[in-house]
Amino acid sequence: MIEASAAIAAGDAPVRLLGECLARALSGHAGPPRLLVMFSTGEAEGDGARLLAGARAVAPDAVVVGCGGAGVLAIPGGRGSEPREIEGEPALAVLAVWGDDDELQLASVLAGEIDKDPAAAGHLAGALARELFTSTSRALILLPDAFALRAPDLFSGLATGLAGEAALVVGAAAAALPTASGKPSAASVWASSSPPPSPSPSPSPSPSPGAAASHALAALALGGRFRSHAVVAQGCRPISPWRTVTRSRGNVILELDGAPAFRAFAEVARGPLGDDLPRAARSIMVGLPAEEGARSAGMRALPAHGASASAPALAEDAARVAERPYVVRGIAGFEPERGWLGLGQPIAEGTPLRFVLREPAGARAALSAALERLHGELSGRRPVLGLYFDCAGRGEGLFGLAGHDVAYIARSLGQLPLIGIFGAAEIGPSAADILAPALHLFAGVLLVLSVEAG
Repeated sequence: MIEASAAIAAGDAPVRLLGECLARALSGHAGPPRLLVMFSTGEAEGDGARLLAGARAVAPDAVVVGCGGAGVLAIPGGRGSEPREIEGEPALAVLAVWGDDDELQLASVLAGEIDKDPAAAGHLAGALARELFTSTSRALILLPDAFALRAPDLFSGLATGLAGEAALVVGAAAAALPTASGKPSAASVWASSSPPPSPSPSPSPSPSPGAAASHALAALALGGRFRSHAVVAQGCRPISPWRTVTRSRGNVILELDGAPAFRAFAEVARGPLGDDLPRAARSIMVGLPAEEGARSAGMRALPAHGASASAPALAEDAARVAERPYVVRGIAGFEPERGWLGLGQPIAEGTPLRFVLREPAGARAALSAALERLHGELSGRRPVLGLYFDCAGRGEGLFGLAGHDVAYIARSLGQLPLIGIFGAAEIGPSAADILAPALHLFAGVLLVLSVEAG
């Protein structure tokens, strides 16, 4: 039987919180866990390696993975334990998992220097998932350092590593707390090592024997007698109809629907936002069709649970197009005089685009809808553990109070052992009916493993 337990603590350096978290997570369980997932915030240089070593000292045979972030969260077990989100201060969250070999198969790997060859890192992770399991129940968790992340190349390599096999892919881009100067810095990820899969098509990055590093990718592959479920809760709601990029140059949009692109942006940035364009660009983003996320990943649009494999992912009738799922991308800059908008990635002419607004009411409604959809998927099944990959742009800064998302999850799923991290970006399905992964911004990605009830 698969069992799990979660713990969270704050108020000291993560390495000094490790003993407390492990004691809480392992309390009441016979035998060492087979898996330890650890998320931390406020770690000092070298703390990742110390966390990994401390966990292996308690559970020498366990698979251990984790990373640093801008905050951590948990639904801990035990009487009187309340769901918590901790942002911007040193903290640690630990998830311990038990299960027999036939119920739960595990493998992990650390790939270094992903900024030099992200495709090779993705291939390594995909091959790890493909070669470990013979069952159709697969989940792959990716924890790349955001400072070195090139998502399209990483996902392209992942597709070659999976070689057509299906896997539910989720994760977060690890993030470090801002430095005293306010500049971003590389984040630490860590993983124990499993036997390496077949060689990557590129000589780098090589799998580590188990360590912590920045500019790296930690990957965890799971398989066995469970079902994996993932839902994505967007943090931005649509505020415009779909438009078409009619002229572009690299990552600069020159025209939308034949008119200057900036004019369309200014139309939706009315009122106070229109008087402060830099502020408007922090609140108003663009939504690109979800299938663009799958296409840029170089992966086929595998149907999720309950979706038809023969039906097109997106029917082109007017009502469906209006509700077309999207991935969010930020506006990197603008030139009002020339009528241009800049994005953080290249955008081709002919690409549909809509403007979306980051605001709490829409994010709250999206989370409620995602949890309702997950509740339907779980009918007749028992959830056993969860991982939540939240955006650092959500949390208390968006909702005005701490613990928002984790309270909603606990209300929907009960005292499910769960931990999570506030990262720089989120990895999850492109849409409810498109399993291929996409890089999300300002979203919450929830992974739940379930078994048959009874």
